[in-house]
Amino acid sequence: MSYAKPVISDGRPVFSAQRRGDLRSPAARMRVSPLPLFLPLKTEFFNAFAAGEKSVEYRRYGARWNEQTCVPGRRVTLSCGYGTMRRLSGVITEFEVRALSEVAVAQHLYAPPCEIACIHIKVAHG
Repeated sequence: MSYAKPVISDGRPVFSAQRRGDLRSPAARMRVSPLPLFLPLKTEFFNAFAAGEKSVEYRRYGARWNEQTCVPGRRVTLSCGYGTMRRLSGVITEFEVRALSEVAVAQHLYAPPCEIACIHIKVAHG
């Protein structure tokens, strides 16, 4: 059984967001009401965020960690691993991309050449 895609009068396919009447781009929709960004962390890094000793998370720049997904103002859920017991909430305050050679703490984690996404996070304590 095949299903025909609904089409707009000019022949373009209609996507689910358009069916709901939201014709903005995916990036524009995300800026308006994004879901929290989920960041699973090793225990040592989670504890550093919880203690206020860490405020920047480093990830390899790419499809998952970029300007579109790490928008300043977006909420963040920091998780100790992938479990649900230890979580922190926060907000992205700044995002920047740096060369691996500029980020000493990330050099032992990633192989060159690559760029590093520096995600600045303000954790909500209390």
